[in-house]
Amino acid sequence: MERFWSSENIASSKAYSLEENRCEEVFQQTVRCDEDGRYIVVLSYYINVLTRLGESRDIAFRRLQGTERRLARKASLRDQFNAFMDDYLRSGHMRKVEQATLGSVQRCYLPHYPVVNEAGSTTKVRVVFDASCKISSGVSLNDVLLVGPVIQDDLRPCGVELDK
Repeated sequence: MERFWSSENIASSKAYSLEENRCEEVFQQTVRCDEDGRYIVVLSYYINVLTRLGESRDIAFRRLQGTERRLARKASLRDQFNAFMDDYLRSGHMRKVEQATLGSVQRCYLPHYPVVNEAGSTTKVRVVFDASCKISSGVSLNDVLLVGPVIQDDLRPCGVELDK
């Protein structure tokens, strides 16, 4: 019976890189549950790279102006986009940056834009945040975030061999 279970057990023999281990450590220390029962996860980032992040407000503002020009031509899209952003603000996923604190704390502004799904039965508009946008230093937010290990198994089609 013991041999049966050992042959059915899939051993986790994944060796994590230093970066993956660091991300897992930070993750374990920064995950918490709020009073509403929602999980709060702080983004894990490279400490030495964060100082290279640079200025992001200008590019995010230019992208916002382009989005607003697009939304000005389509009132229904504008209304759905604004409703999404209002909900995002009410939910606490973002907050207004006060003018008085603009220079005192390092911030990263994320360019964002609406994506329309005409076939969608409920929400036809969702907002995509572009964390891969390179900012003044040539670095993006994605560049400074730690990448954790892949924690799900590969899904391979039956009978198909993958190139090695």
